[in-house]
Amino acid sequence: MRRVIPWIGMIILICVVYAQSLGNDFVTWDDRLLIVDNPIVHGLSWANILAAFTTYDPELYIPLTLLSYQINYLVGGLQPFGYHLSNLLLHIGNAILVSAIVAQLLNAKSIKDKAKNNFSFMLYPLCAALLFAVHPLHTEAVVWAAARKDVLSTFFMLMTVWLYCVSKNSTKKYWLSVAVFALALLSKVSVITWPLLIPLLDWYRGDLAGPHPRRGAAMRAAPYFGLSILFGIIALGGKIANTGFLYEKMLIGCRAITLLLQKFFWPSHLSALYPFTKPISITTPELSLSVLFVIFVSLLVLWLAWKKNMRLPLFAWMWFLLFLAPSMTNILKGHNELLDIYVTSDRYAYLPSVAGLLVCSFLVAKGIQRYPKVVSSGVLFVLLVFSVLSYRQSLVWKNTLTLFTHVSEVQPNAYVAWNNIGTEYVHQGKLNEGLQAYGKALAIRNDATTWYNVGQILRAQGKIDLAIRAYEKAVESSSLEIDAKRALEELRNSKN
Repeated sequence: MRRVIPWIGMIILICVVYAQSLGNDFVTWDDRLLIVDNPIVHGLSWANILAAFTTYDPELYIPLTLLSYQINYLVGGLQPFGYHLSNLLLHIGNAILVSAIVAQLLNAKSIKDKAKNNFSFMLYPLCAALLFAVHPLHTEAVVWAAARKDVLSTFFMLMTVWLYCVSKNSTKKYWLSVAVFALALLSKVSVITWPLLIPLLDWYRGDLAGPHPRRGAAMRAAPYFGLSILFGIIALGGKIANTGFLYEKMLIGCRAITLLLQKFFWPSHLSALYPFTKPISITTPELSLSVLFVIFVSLLVLWLAWKKNMRLPLFAWMWFLLFLAPSMTNILKGHNELLDIYVTSDRYAYLPSVAGLLVCSFLVAKGIQRYPKVVSSGVLFVLLVFSVLSYRQSLVWKNTLTLFTHVSEVQPNAYVAWNNIGTEYVHQGKLNEGLQAYGKALAIRNDATTWYNVGQILRAQGKIDLAIRAYEKAVESSSLEIDAKRALEELRNSKN
């Protein structure tokens, strides 16, 4: 019973932190696309199930995520509460799985020997689970209904890792792990890099012994590689964004690594958007320093593994990089020539952050042997601060206006935030407020879509000459703004 109490306390803590966010509304950012305006998820039927497995969202192949939405709709229709509750339950399950994985990884002799007693040894999984449960960086994945794919794929991915760890002498558990990995890929393909981590996991746990260690590791990883290749091919069918810009993606990818690590250790100024408006060049200080940081850490963990036989830093670093890597291709957004550049998103760190939690938990368990009162007090303080920050951040997602108002405050160069605020005001019938918000967006960037939105408002208000001018600005900003061209032609013809 004593062993169960801490985990019950963790679940209660999670519920306290996120309880109020269960009353959040849907936000127009992807919630409408995936749930509110998506007929595929409006009911659990054979036709909808077939559609979920034969369509994209529009870019990602996430049939299992869509199926989970269908179940939500069956139970509670389009009431946001059920969708938020499902995310929260998955988050609780993920926290428990994090503790189970950390406990398994402690079986590695190089780690377990460092714990001098059972008390410090048991701190690893509990500390990791608690930090995962209330870390503010995870709030976006938990409270955003459209982020179901992240918490669901992470649930199956963590289950895959745990089953793999306990399958050393069990063929049944091994193939169950392979099957669960398929479920993770069906939830979101971003876990596709797991097979690359398997040899490192075997090395870290000391499972590469035997006359043919490389061949054994390759055979264990082969089924996972097969699934990753299959789902990688399927994923390519949904990609509509530009697949070029490799140099730019590498630079922004390094910046994403450093930014998420910064937010992991100091979770302040969290935002739904992290736009990058500076030149994408190695001469830009933010990017050059990020590249140097990634190179330095990579060389450091390699040196520690080679010279000091410290396997944990290298394994944790590769876990972080490999599970973060698929999201690094998502930096280019938009539908015209002026593509927006976004560094990363908080939810992308949801699964990669487990590596940082493993390292932090190890350091806590090691430090508590020498300074038990100081370290224990420090951990409790961090958990309290993180809980408060996560609670506050969860309410940022209360509705569309609060979300993007927050973004405009912490990211002043995010013109998309003001554009979304303006659109929300228009939906509420507040046209003048919408025009003001669009004006603030245009003050940051001369965007074609925003000019088109301005033209639509002016046209509705009967200000035809001003509407024509707005449409002209939209076409000047982007020759691909077809809606503005059509509207401009209609107004000119009506005047003639």
